[in-house]
Amino acid sequence: MKKIVLSLLIASAGIAASAQTYLDAYTFAKDEFYGTARSVAMGNALTAVGGDVGSVVINPAGSAVSGYSQVTLTPGFSVSSTTSQGTPLSGESFPYGFEDAVKSSKTRVTLPSVGMTFNFNTRRNYGLKNVAIGFIYSTTDLYLNSLNASGTNNTTSISGYFAQVANGYSASALDASGAYDAGIPWEAILAYRGGLIATREGFDNVYIGAAETALTNGEAALAGTINQNYGRLTTGSKGNMLFNVGFNISDFLYIGANFSLVTLNYSYSDSMRESVNTDDPSNADKFKQEFITSEGSVETRFNDLRYRQFWKDRGTGINAKFGIIGRPVAGLRLGLTIQTPTLINIKETYNYDAQSHYVDANFSSSEESPSDQFTYRLRTPMTFGFGAAYTFADKGLISADYELVDYANMKMSAGGNSLDDSYTGVNTDIVERMGLGHTVRVGGEYKPIPALALRAGFNFISCAEKDPIFGNYYNTRTLSGALGIGYSSPGSFFVDAAARLTFQPDTYITPYGDYYDNGGNIIAAAPQILTKSKLFSALVTVGWRF
Repeated sequence: MKKIVLSLLIASAGIAASAQTYLDAYTFAKDEFYGTARSVAMGNALTAVGGDVGSVVINPAGSAVSGYSQVTLTPGFSVSSTTSQGTPLSGESFPYGFEDAVKSSKTRVTLPSVGMTFNFNTRRNYGLKNVAIGFIYSTTDLYLNSLNASGTNNTTSISGYFAQVANGYSASALDASGAYDAGIPWEAILAYRGGLIATREGFDNVYIGAAETALTNGEAALAGTINQNYGRLTTGSKGNMLFNVGFNISDFLYIGANFSLVTLNYSYSDSMRESVNTDDPSNADKFKQEFITSEGSVETRFNDLRYRQFWKDRGTGINAKFGIIGRPVAGLRLGLTIQTPTLINIKETYNYDAQSHYVDANFSSSEESPSDQFTYRLRTPMTFGFGAAYTFADKGLISADYELVDYANMKMSAGGNSLDDSYTGVNTDIVERMGLGHTVRVGGEYKPIPALALRAGFNFISCAEKDPIFGNYYNTRTLSGALGIGYSSPGSFFVDAAARLTFQPDTYITPYGDYYDNGGNIIAAAPQILTKSKLFSALVTVGWRF
């Protein structure tokens, strides 16, 4: 299989918390730089270039290349655009639902970079000629995605999946005051209290979904055709607040270091809504649900249900980055960077809610879980970068970067508790399912006149996830292209603009789990949603040199 599959259901065997996965570690560990308009326009291929505030985040030695001080401010905006549609995975023939192709978008105003560097001339002709220090904030990844998917289904329902999860737990246990602390899957509690499932007649621990009907053989099946709507929203960003120091040695070697406070702000929510498909005339009176009351059995018809999940992750961490730029011959520059692992302490908060509506409103219900939180620690891998650039007198330059990260070296642990082994399974998955990540960045700048610069850049980011059985990497990649323009006044003022379009990897989403028989065999597959996403970003940098 050559596709990344992202399953967003809560594990039915889990307790309450939304346990982390190796994909969470990858999401928070990887960097996709933003920076200034000049750095973005040149594809951030600045490891061997320097001179720009945005280049300092790529290579700390970049602050020492320029012989001046500067202050820059870079506002911008980003637009995420996603198309979602149901599809079977390769080799599968199960019905898949969500047949409608739905487009959705989300716009966000951003502040990719703000910073200043100060250059101090030692007035020496050889040796240490300049010392630079800098204070910079730069966005190192942007989390922005909104998707919606819709269609009909006559095979499976999220209510049927929840009934499967709840089987074996008594109704009294699900309804008990301490249920959320009793080791019971929260989705089972929410589904029961929110009216998404009910006990089967004659049983206290066997359930049927609100959209299902009981069969004569003791099984349950979807009563008819239902409408399904799935939505997901991801927002947030990761950034570096860094202190930089750089040294110019004889205009031949530039050395620099960054010491960064890493900030993480990530929010995620998804929702699933199901309703009776009133466009199907055969659905009339099919969706009857039986409730057991003190006065006996009562029937009412199901109308619709909704289930939602919310997560917020907030984190801070530290890292250091070291870099050099050398000028072996006129016009040629070579760069090298090494970034230490980032140690990020993350606090996650989460809660869920569910609600249902029936023709007899007395049986409609809703439930919201408590809000809970826990902390954990993520150690990201080391990062190695190499770059080369060639300048053509005062007419422009071309540059290329290569970056290597071994994501198999990521590690999760319980915050502050070295004896906690709850992340052993996740760390095993990281080693087995993650590997080398390769990034190639190329860029160029051309100056038709001294005051005007035209820029272009391109990025290629490989997939670092691999098949745990065969060991081959999945054939997905992130591609982006950028264009930009810059103006420098005869004085100190300059302004740059850039636009970048990023094509993100296709993602497969499973909004809820498959149906299984008692032997653990799949008897009905849950729908799979294919998402294709693009991210457009535009930004402007205004700055002053002095």
